[in-house]
Amino acid sequence: MAAALSSKFFRSAILGLILVSGLAVWLWTQRATLKPDGVIIGMPSSAPRLSWKTFSYNEQGHFGAKTQFESRSTDALGGTYSLHCRDGKVYAVEINYPGGVDRNRTLPIISKITGYDPAKSEEHDVKELSMKGCEKPSEYFYFNKGKIGVQLDFVGDKKSRVARIYCWSA
Repeated sequence: MAAALSSKFFRSAILGLILVSGLAVWLWTQRATLKPDGVIIGMPSSAPRLSWKTFSYNEQGHFGAKTQFESRSTDALGGTYSLHCRDGKVYAVEINYPGGVDRNRTLPIISKITGYDPAKSEEHDVKELSMKGCEKPSEYFYFNKGKIGVQLDFVGDKKSRVARIYCWSA
């Protein structure tokens, strides 16, 4: 009888260890997830570093004290993210949309990343950038007395589809 109780206790202990281990793995997995559209300027660089499920360290993006992380997944509009970090914080976010996305759909993303509304930009500028002999229209927004900036690069010469969003802080 003592052997039967010992055997039941042993099985219960093993089952408990399996459940606790499963819970620990689940908690670690949840901690290791940062959705690309949850990124904001100024967030700690430890967030993408610990989010091994959704971001990967880019060894070619490491220059001195600067590091770079690439998203493993895309946002709801199909954009891939590059996070540029220095001094323990994300100082720039680059989002690339391979086929382009409607400009108006990118404005809420800019608000989320920078914390500022592009419609209330302190300074707004539209420029034509010459990139390797071709004209490429870009639109700029500046916030917080120029300490935060946003650059929208458009697909082709129309200013309706965005190919790239680049947000930075000084």
